[in-house]
Amino acid sequence: MVLLVDFKEELKMSKQFVAKLVKYEGFIYDGDLMGSDGNYYVPDWAVEAYQIGVLKYSAIGTSEPDLFIMQHDDCQLVMPGDAIIRTPHGLCCIRRCIIPLLFEVNEEGEEK
Repeated sequence: MVLLVDFKEELKMSKQFVAKLVKYEGFIYDGDLMGSDGNYYVPDWAVEAYQIGVLKYSAIGTSEPDLFIMQHDDCQLVMPGDAIIRTPHGLCCIRRCIIPLLFEVNEEGEEK
C-alpha cells in the first residue's frame, strides 16, 4: 500500500526563522594598517592577509592607494571607517562591513 501525501497546503503556511548569532573578529579600518613607527597595529590575521595578498593596496591614476579585499572573483573597496571582519571560516572569508550592522560584545558574548 502506498500512501500519497499532499504537501501543497503545508508549503503555503508561513514560517518564522531565526538567524544563528555568529561572532566575528574584526577591526575598524582607519586608512592604514601600519603606524608611522613601521609596526602593524591591526590583528595578526589582517597582517597575514596583507602579506599573502588578500588585503591589497592599489592606486588608480595619481590618487592615494586604496585598500581592497581580494578574494576569488570578488574585489571589495575598503573605506576608512569600515569594519574589516574575519568570518569563522578564516582568512579566505574576510569581508568589509558597515558599522551599524555590528555590535560590540564583551568577552562573555554580551552586547556592550
